[in-house]
Amino acid sequence: GKKVIKYANSYNAASSLLAGAIAGCLSKSLTAPLEKITLTYQLNPFSSSSISASMKSIYSSEGISGLFKGNLLNILEAIPDTSIKFYTFERAKSFLLKNNITHKKINSFIAGSLAGIVTNIFIYPFEVTRTQLALRKNKGLPISKVMKQMYRENGLSSFYKGGCIKAVSSILKNGMNLYLYDYMKMNNFNSLVSGGLSTLITSTLLYPFYNVQSRSIAEGSNFATTIKTLVRTGGMKGLYKGYLPSITKIVSSNGLSFWIYDKVQY
Repeated sequence: GKKVIKYANSYNAASSLLAGAIAGCLSKSLTAPLEKITLTYQLNPFSSSSISASMKSIYSSEGISGLFKGNLLNILEAIPDTSIKFYTFERAKSFLLKNNITHKKINSFIAGSLAGIVTNIFIYPFEVTRTQLALRKNKGLPISKVMKQMYRENGLSSFYKGGCIKAVSSILKNGMNLYLYDYMKMNNFNSLVSGGLSTLITSTLLYPFYNVQSRSIAEGSNFATTIKTLVRTGGMKGLYKGYLPSITKIVSSNGLSFWIYDKVQY
């Protein structure tokens, strides 16, 4: 279609990286409280609190700053995350279109999957550190000290616990998400709706991966053991524990991210 060609021809590395950085920073900051609540649900599988109750509990015990605890790490993760993702996606899609390597209908999926691989290599240590920061909250340790402790305990491997699960989910998530986003944009959906809806579909299908990943990092267990534990303690529903706050956060954050990126870039 005409818009696909437009994207390929108007590709600019600097503007793509800048737009991604702005989109990542703003979207993560605006949804920081939901990020905090989502992580709390995933690390406490027996919690039955509602989103509002969880927010009130965090506010009463830690104040307003508690709802934004760890957001600096979220921003430090989000800036390179969205920058690298959109940069790699635009670059790969342009290359595939120019060289006719794959059928144009699946270019977005292939480019999105490649973006997921590249992004995961650089960003995953931030996710592991954020989870460990939440687990060690009672010690009141700053990010730098938590990272030093993690390195002393298991070296660089500490920052890639559960990495195989994340790699698979990242490839599928970015491939599906960016393919659906492009498809909706081609059919004249605006970027906020396209980003939010494509994320809702993708994240609902892949949510068990996210859940297992967070628990694997927290407990240091492997993929199979974590699934067995979740199913044994909560049945199949255990794989979707914390789905509502998580999906609310993911859809809001990604919808805003796509919309902001589109406005800044184009």
